[in-house]
Amino acid sequence: MKEAYSVIPALLCKTEGDFEEKFTKLSSFSDLIHVDVADGIAVPNRTVSLRTILETNTNSRLIIHMMVEDPAKHLVAIKQLPQNIEEVIIHPEFTPNIYEVITYLKEKEIAVSLTLSPLMKDHMVLAEITQYLELIKNVMFMPIIPGYSGQPFRESVLADIESARKLFPNLTIAIDGGINPKTLLQSYFVGVRIFYASSFVLRSGDPEKAIEELRSVQIEQ
Repeated sequence: MKEAYSVIPALLCKTEGDFEEKFTKLSSFSDLIHVDVADGIAVPNRTVSLRTILETNTNSRLIIHMMVEDPAKHLVAIKQLPQNIEEVIIHPEFTPNIYEVITYLKEKEIAVSLTLSPLMKDHMVLAEITQYLELIKNVMFMPIIPGYSGQPFRESVLADIESARKLFPNLTIAIDGGINPKTLLQSYFVGVRIFYASSFVLRSGDPEKAIEELRSVQIEQ
C-alpha cells in the first residue's frame, strides 16, 4: 500500500493587492496555505511583509516560510502571533540563533521546520542539523534558489533527499519549488510526503482543479 502524501498550495507575492487576490482564491478551497516571506536581504526578492500576511482575516491555517535574515527579529516584532499559524519554516543559513527561534515558537505551540536549499551547499550539510531533528516537524528541501516562484526543478535535489531518507528513515520530508505531476512523482519515490505547489497551481486556469490533479497523481510501486 502506498503511503499518503499532502499537497498544499503556496504563495509568493510582492504586492498587497496580488497577495489579497491570490490568497482569497486559494482560501476559498484550502484550509491550509503556505505563504512565503522574503525581505530582499536574505534573498534578492521582496514579498509582502509578515505583518500584512498575519493581519489577513481568514479561517485558513498558515504555514509561514521565512526567507529572511534573522527570523527572530521579524517574529518578535509581532506582539501577538495569531492562532492560525500552524508552522513556521526557517532557513539555517539565515538564522544565527536556530535553537532560540525553535524554543520561542514551540512555547507558543507553533511547529517549526528547517529548510535545506541550494544556498546551503557551502554552509551546512544535513548531518549538521541533526541536533534539531527531535525539535522540528519536518525538513523541507528546495530544488530551486529561494526567493522566486516559477523556477525549473533541479533534479540534483532527488539524490540529496534519498540520502536524507536513508540517514533518517523516520524523518518527514517536504519539498517546495517546481512541483508538477512529474516532479511530484519523482520526489515521492525518494521519500517526500509533503508538497508545496505554487506556479503549477496559480498559473493554471483553475487552481482548485490543479491542486486536485496533484493530489490524484497515480503512485505505482
